[in-house]
Amino acid sequence: MHVPRKVGNRLALSCFVIITLHLCAAAYALDSTNASAFNYKVIKSVDLTKPFHTRSNWRFVVTQEPEPHSELGEPGLIHFCFVRKGKPGCSEDTGPEFLAFNTLGRAEVVRPSGSGPLLMVTAMTYSGGPGSANPTTILWTYRSESDTFKRIFAQHSNRNNNEETRLMTRGPLAGDLVVSNAPTAAPYHYSISVYHLSESGKPVEILKYTGKTRYGDVDPRAVIDAEMPEIPRRLHLSKRASSP
Repeated sequence: MHVPRKVGNRLALSCFVIITLHLCAAAYALDSTNASAFNYKVIKSVDLTKPFHTRSNWRFVVTQEPEPHSELGEPGLIHFCFVRKGKPGCSEDTGPEFLAFNTLGRAEVVRPSGSGPLLMVTAMTYSGGPGSANPTTILWTYRSESDTFKRIFAQHSNRNNNEETRLMTRGPLAGDLVVSNAPTAAPYHYSISVYHLSESGKPVEILKYTGKTRYGDVDPRAVIDAEMPEIPRRLHLSKRASSP
């Protein structure tokens, strides 16, 4: 169910600012090599060898710690492990408690139009209370020359503020990433960014503008849906964009 857009409470906005400031620290943690995390329970395993035609045998494994993340009984921390020839390199803890991922949304290989395959993951810090389960979207691509996977994109979205990161799969925007960001000042219009995936898989920002959609309107649609067809119009595309 789509949550009606409204100005988030002070706590939600504060958490958004803190998460934004610390996102780089969390992203760096995803490339670390803590192999011990591989010993936890496996909750997701994705073959990377076949879809990416890798030089070595690669697999992406998500593990989860058995102990609660805090005294509130939250799920155990999850770790991202890239396993090459049976040898894992896994993520470290990501710092502040609300930043440490404990819930996996999705982990799968996607094939955007005009680009090679990508590993797409969404993960959350879920506490069961308001403002939790806000997803971070992460993309990795394969580098054949070094036989490694490289993180190329990470974006946090606050669902309470109706933010979203969406990989388009149909229409003239197919293969592009569209991001809606909530404003922090009047007149409370959303910021829209569009990233095009180059042939190498690297997202390049090709559009950023202040949309017509704002907090407190009566439009029940998601922000990105409400901004169609303004996005393709600004990109000089001939057809109306479609949702994935």
